[in-house]
Amino acid sequence: MNPQPLKEYLDYQNINPNSLPNPISIYKNDLFRPLRQNGQSPRDIFVALSNIAQSATLSIFQTAQLQSILEKTNYVRRVTADKDVILLDIDTFGLSTQESSANERYRTTLLQYINELMARYSENQRNLKLVVFSEKMNSWEVKSIMGNLLSAKFDQVYGREMLAPFATITEPEMKYVNFMISLSTYYDVNRVNMKVFSNKSEIMDTAKSLGTILADRDGDILDAITIFANIHPKKSANLFIKNTGDTLSDLLKARNMGYYSMAGEELTLKRNVPKMRNIDTQYLFDKAA
Repeated sequence: MNPQPLKEYLDYQNINPNSLPNPISIYKNDLFRPLRQNGQSPRDIFVALSNIAQSATLSIFQTAQLQSILEKTNYVRRVTADKDVILLDIDTFGLSTQESSANERYRTTLLQYINELMARYSENQRNLKLVVFSEKMNSWEVKSIMGNLLSAKFDQVYGREMLAPFATITEPEMKYVNFMISLSTYYDVNRVNMKVFSNKSEIMDTAKSLGTILADRDGDILDAITIFANIHPKKSANLFIKNTGDTLSDLLKARNMGYYSMAGEELTLKRNVPKMRNIDTQYLFDKAA
């Protein structure tokens, strides 16, 4: 195949994200036929796309961009029905490496929040996987600072030694792209079923470009857990879209793509969705959400 027209289109679409191809032209294109023949799980789709990308010499970011286009045009499935992955940066947790009573109290608070987060996903019949990572600490240090009870809540722990292989010599900035794509493939979820929180702009900008859902980078971990607890395909709280003043309800109406409308958006707390640490710990979430 001649990869140039596809690359030129992806370059154009990157600048004009609302410019989507006619779905009929995609169905007629033999290049994409394997995506309809080899299963429709996110992992199946990405493997088939990777084969296309290899022949077209596309980067992993361009491959993810192409998958997003095919999702938006309904050529492939947009949302994973019953599974979500939440990726959290422990370097933003606020836990000190020096053990203290304050550390212990904060771990207890985090544990309460995460227990309620998991309960909310269970109520919505969704299978939640929690992943934590650090660019400052090795994996054993991450587990040590979290303690046994908190560590047990996480499906995977990535320390800096486990993140290092995702970087490449020629494109070190692609580390986050490779890491997040590997997680979505490993857990077999669409990227809109991944939720990401960090205070680091590089990580959050990558997550946004890949089409995950983000919690306010200027907030704290407790805010992020509250936000993620309140967004589900069938029921979500009316949060704010960061830096716009628009509500989630405004966004859903404008895009008319349901839960997929939140892909690449950074959500922040609205005043009438209370922060969990300010309400009764017997039920930490706003029941109206």
